[in-house]
Amino acid sequence: MSHEITHSIKTTAREQYDELSRFVLREMDKQHNLEALIEAKIKDYASEGVKLDREGAIDELVAEACEQMLADAKRESEAYWEEVSGKMKELVESHAVLKRLISNDRDAFKGL
Repeated sequence: MSHEITHSIKTTAREQYDELSRFVLREMDKQHNLEALIEAKIKDYASEGVKLDREGAIDELVAEACEQMLADAKRESEAYWEEVSGKMKELVESHAVLKRLISNDRDAFKGL
């Protein structure tokens, strides 16, 4: 869904899309040969019988990157909350253990 939303941003908010596209392409180019990615995307579409020009290939790369970024952010968020939940569970369990120890100590000193 985020892939298609990225495409719709191009028509509804062109200036913001262009800014997003420049950012994404700049980041992609740091890690990969951008021209090779563009050519590969054009060839991928051609193998499916779809003619894709350079701009279309760039649009697809940007949309795919945005989709991946959102998926990564979701995974990181889920992992974070899972860790927080685990820590909270440990805290509750520790509290229960301390409560039992205090209760046992009180019982031990009742007869004195």
